[in-house]
Amino acid sequence: MALLEASKAFDRINHDKLFAKLSKRGAPQCFINVLFSWCSKLISCVRWNGVFSLEFRVTCGVLQGGSLSPFVFNIYSRPT
Repeated sequence: MALLEASKAFDRINHDKLFAKLSKRGAPQCFINVLFSWCSKLISCVRWNGVFSLEFRVTCGVLQGGSLSPFVFNIYSRPT
């Protein structure tokens, strides 16, 4: 029996590797550009005891619950 812990899998997607895989698989450049724009603008912060940290750039992962996230995860997780 194999068990896959996928709860954090969306957080571990390396953006550079994702774009390389998309390009290698022949995805249209306009689609790659849209994803690049989407990923390059992701920012976040942490709230601890009601206090927010400074914003920081998100350099890996995709939005959980995003409409494209399952598609992107499937492309990323398949071997090339």
